[in-house]
Amino acid sequence: MQKNFTIDARALIHLGRESIKNHTTALIELVKNSYDADANVVEVEIHNNTEDGYIRVADDGDGMTEEDIDTKWLRIGFSHKKTEKSSSKKNRRKTGEKGIGRLSADRLGEILEIKTKTIGTDIYGLRIDWENFNQDGLEISEIPIDVLDNPTITLPIYKKQETGTEMLIYKLRENWTQENIENLYNELSILTSPFAEVEDFEIYLTNDVALEFNGKIKPPDEVRPEIEIELDYDGESYDLIYSIKDRFSDAEFVDVISWQNLMQKVIDPFNYAFTDKLLCGPVKIKLLLYPRTKALAEGTDFTLTELREYVNKNVGVKIYRDNISVKPYGYSNVQYGGDWLGIAERHSRNPAGVDREDYRVLANQLVGAIFIGRDENSLLTDSASREGLVENDAFYDLRALTLGALSLLENRRHKIYKEQKGKVSAKTPSEKSDQFKSELDTIKKEVDTIKSNENVPDEIKEAFGNIEKFIDLSQETSETLVEVLSHNRVLSGLATLGIASAVFAHETQTAITEFNSAAIVARDYLEFPDEMETVKSELSKAINYGEQVSSWGAFALTRVQTEKRKKETKSINNIIERITKDLKKVFEAVGIVVNRDITEIKAKVFPMDIESILLNVLTNAYTACLQNTADNRVISITLKKESRSDIDGFFIKISNSGPPIDENLLDWIWKPLNTLKKDSTGKEIGTGLGLFIVRSTIDSLKGNCEVNNNSETGMVDFNFWIPLK
Repeated sequence: MQKNFTIDARALIHLGRESIKNHTTALIELVKNSYDADANVVEVEIHNNTEDGYIRVADDGDGMTEEDIDTKWLRIGFSHKKTEKSSSKKNRRKTGEKGIGRLSADRLGEILEIKTKTIGTDIYGLRIDWENFNQDGLEISEIPIDVLDNPTITLPIYKKQETGTEMLIYKLRENWTQENIENLYNELSILTSPFAEVEDFEIYLTNDVALEFNGKIKPPDEVRPEIEIELDYDGESYDLIYSIKDRFSDAEFVDVISWQNLMQKVIDPFNYAFTDKLLCGPVKIKLLLYPRTKALAEGTDFTLTELREYVNKNVGVKIYRDNISVKPYGYSNVQYGGDWLGIAERHSRNPAGVDREDYRVLANQLVGAIFIGRDENSLLTDSASREGLVENDAFYDLRALTLGALSLLENRRHKIYKEQKGKVSAKTPSEKSDQFKSELDTIKKEVDTIKSNENVPDEIKEAFGNIEKFIDLSQETSETLVEVLSHNRVLSGLATLGIASAVFAHETQTAITEFNSAAIVARDYLEFPDEMETVKSELSKAINYGEQVSSWGAFALTRVQTEKRKKETKSINNIIERITKDLKKVFEAVGIVVNRDITEIKAKVFPMDIESILLNVLTNAYTACLQNTADNRVISITLKKESRSDIDGFFIKISNSGPPIDENLLDWIWKPLNTLKKDSTGKEIGTGLGLFIVRSTIDSLKGNCEVNNNSETGMVDFNFWIPLK
């Protein structure tokens, strides 16, 4: 015997008023239905300040026949939009497929009158009292729905055809406030994308709450952004095409980047590990940056206040599916989903300004749109409540892709800043500390000179006494700063040592394992006098592996010795030779050949700084070389004198035979927490601190650094220049 489900009448209540977040969302669902019906014009009326308040939504769409009403509209959960995916006349991709959008009327009021007309049919209408369904124990099919006798229909004034649908909703469930009307207007103005304007769909609003919003709904006037980026992903290939425009140049920059390399730039506050194959499908991303500065309003018809109002109304990155917005993404008046990219969280973690390479935009500076399609992006599906998309791997990939595009935009703005402002050479912390000490000494001498003058009044001398106390305190502070800088140098050295230890841990562990194995074999063979040669051989192996571990331990211990933190004249070539000698066994274990072309150079330096630079870059080179076959693992080190801008200095180049670095990442790799190191499964294993420490150290020495792919040698070159003094 078979059983069947039955449906309680109250199920309609759960699907209608209880599943839709607010009355604004419910009303917009009805407008979307008009769009699906190929309407040219939709009229939305809200009469709230009368005794018999009502809402009217009327369109000049295709309308429905009595059969359509019976077999489609009254069949809950059924949607002909799954089979008839595009509209018949305008070929619009229909927005709803769950078959419950019509229940939005229940969220708005107790009574619904729907009247509709198609070509060649009479007007047909129904009256639905939603409260009749609010009963326990009744089947949904037992609730009668009244057919209207001789209904009349009022189509929009600006109708373009004599067909359409009119919905009248009475006994409103909520009052509409000024804020509600403003939110409704703003959401209707961006229902279709302002970047891909739908020219044959107009919405008119009439209300008695906030009269200033009456009239045709218009998309926001566009203000030219400071920077604009468009990125296209076809959903199949490994390449993304992107273009960047800005207000400072008439040229448009167009380039191609693989999505794997783009994803290296992603700083995702949700810490999502994106998939190896992007599941989101084809996507077009458009992001516009508005820094809200006075300069942005120059050359436009906008004042700075108007510009800020424009950005406030449009701020957020919205998702448009088949040119219709998907709430709540990018909507500023929602609790969840407005900042679905986590841009505010991203900035709070690293609030760097535009002068920094790790600059991050503010959430209130960004306007954007992401274009997807229901058919093309089949894994980006609606949640049951129609408030957003299901957060699956496809959604997370879409978010990561958008954050990658944002990183490209941020990188461009930082470069513009550098080009416009010029690279101002800031004083290093050490130089600032030295300058502070020097000025204190000068002030102290001037105070002593004045105090020695017999004509200075006693009260002035007393004041100078207080100044001397302040100077003494300042000198103590200066000495503390020196200690802090010294501690910072130690911490950088320890971090470098930790990074190297993590990288070389595999070789060290292998040596320990082999040591144990050889020692066990030697012990077992000691019982056999005839096997002494085997015992000696195994002990020799154990000694060799033990020396590898011992050499690394000695190497680690000598990295943080006190004398390495003192600024002295040192032989740079000797430092390089010692480092490479200490790492020789580690490199040899994996077949890395180290070539050196070194000139004798002496410079006044902190040895720990030079060692930190060398060790971090050599560690990176080691990891890069392992990505090649064992017969093609080479590291080359060059040291020579070189003067720049009439300043004597020395040049270090460390090259490796690893794979080339994507051109778009040559600046990115120096930023903190960015890493290209991955294990065999593609999982990131680097800390992203090594090259950041290198660059910070080089900057403190008033030098400069760069990395490039050498097309002549096929190697990756890390180049450093440091002044002798």
